[in-house]
Amino acid sequence: MRNFLYPSVGWQAIRKAMSLALTGMIIAGIFGILHDQITYTISPEYFTRMKFDQFRSADFGFPPRVFVAEIGFLATWWVGLIAGWFLARVAVKKFDQPWKCVILAMVFIMLMAAGFGISGYYWGELFTESIPG
Repeated sequence: MRNFLYPSVGWQAIRKAMSLALTGMIIAGIFGILHDQITYTISPEYFTRMKFDQFRSADFGFPPRVFVAEIGFLATWWVGLIAGWFLARVAVKKFDQPWKCVILAMVFIMLMAAGFGISGYYWGELFTESIPG
């Protein structure tokens, strides 16, 4: 466990892991932007009644869609940074092409998140259609 938390690797491997973690941050941020754009299309009230107030310190007066994109990035970048860091820590030591492995793993994570989100939408529609009002 100690080697996983505090690995003994060279600076070259740490630089690779850091750049892969930053790549994960960007991928997650883009996913957050796209996710929140879809969410805003489905339910703008979620943003106007909660998210805009929650992220009001990041509001620079841009149009609502730009602010929604900003919220999407701010809400997800850190998840990609953490996921990218742990994926990179494994990939740098075990694979010849760590970039390929980490990016494929991040894409897989995004597809799983999107798949569960879409299935949740339809699952909700299925179970709430019989509720009056």
